[in-house]
Amino acid sequence: MSTVNSVFRSADRSLVLPDLRIAHWLPRLLLAGVIFHQGIIKFPLAAAAAEGVGTSFWLYAMAALGQLAAGVALVVGGFSKLPFSDLLTRLGGLTVALVTFSVLVVVYNVFTLPLEVVWMANKVHLFLLAAGLYFAARGNAA
Repeated sequence: MSTVNSVFRSADRSLVLPDLRIAHWLPRLLLAGVIFHQGIIKFPLAAAAAEGVGTSFWLYAMAALGQLAAGVALVVGGFSKLPFSDLLTRLGGLTVALVTFSVLVVVYNVFTLPLEVVWMANKVHLFLLAAGLYFAARGNAA
């Protein structure tokens, strides 16, 4: 019991929770997996699929490639010990946020809908936007 107490109690006997430095991997891998999957399901790229969501083929292709790159950047940025790994994570998060915001505007026309409709119909997109902005802001310090 003294070992358990020594882990959770400091010298002044107040509760001290352990510092789980690997906890960033749960949201990082979830975000990377979701955004990478959203990019991969767009392949093979087709003009008919782009028309189906009301956008140009060029924009559709850029979104697919951006989603793939963002997913890879989030994972590689977290694993890498290179000087630019923090920048890679930030760029991955920024790309997630930009692509997701573009989807909200172009595909779902969120600025023309009442706020409660945007909230009810786009919770996943709003989560992706917030998570992307979080990693863009915090980088590997997340």
